[in-house]
Amino acid sequence: MLSLLRWFGKNGFIVFDICLNMNFFLKSLEENLVNERKLIAPANQKDFAADLLSTYCFADDYFPVGKIRSIYFDSYDLSSYDEKRNGDNLKVKLRLRWYGEATNPDGTTRAFLEAKHRLGSARRKLRQEYLLPVDWLEKTPLEDASFLDFIQKEVHKLDLLEAFYWTPTVIIAYDRMRFFCPHSKSRVALDYNICCPKINRVRFAYAPERIDLDTAVCEFKNPGGTPPSWLETLTIAGFRVKSFSKYGSIMDSILQRI
Repeated sequence: MLSLLRWFGKNGFIVFDICLNMNFFLKSLEENLVNERKLIAPANQKDFAADLLSTYCFADDYFPVGKIRSIYFDSYDLSSYDEKRNGDNLKVKLRLRWYGEATNPDGTTRAFLEAKHRLGSARRKLRQEYLLPVDWLEKTPLEDASFLDFIQKEVHKLDLLEAFYWTPTVIIAYDRMRFFCPHSKSRVALDYNICCPKINRVRFAYAPERIDLDTAVCEFKNPGGTPPSWLETLTIAGFRVKSFSKYGSIMDSILQRI
């Protein structure tokens, strides 16, 4: 029920007592979402994928290469993590994201509070933009009360309920190469150097100081849902279509070690 509440939001995309056929509703909603497909391989296959994408795709005009950092929020009982681990068809993820290449002279950066909803392979993302100090984002411990104050004040802007529900859990950082495939009209991203440099020490006191994932992720997003024909070439290097969550994988590592 919490997943459904977080999906529909405080404004209510739907009122339950007038929804006579939930399956029909979810099917119609899925048709309006952007389809996403991920291919996963060991990190040492990143260069092969980068060369292939450079051959078939155009580099992004504005940010062809950049660093991404995100603070992930979850409930005290790790509901978002459990949705991924249990394979729930409907998933909700909340994060505060900023980009390493976009720091202003005054020490601030554009940051985005994002609620990412998934329905099967489709996804829907809502975001709210802020101008925030980089030092606060990167140097403040996640258990600091200022993060709780921020999320409790701002989360309603993303049509999410239960402001008290969300607490900062981890920071996840990685490098990203961005492309556009002209044939399939797909946006393509290649993520590598995926790591967790900071963990909420109140929640996970015995977690390691840092976690690195031996994984490269090639992600395709396109409205039509049809993958590019050359996608199969990536399988030669060991890339496989697979459901993958950076947050879920990091949390797996944390919980296995404490």
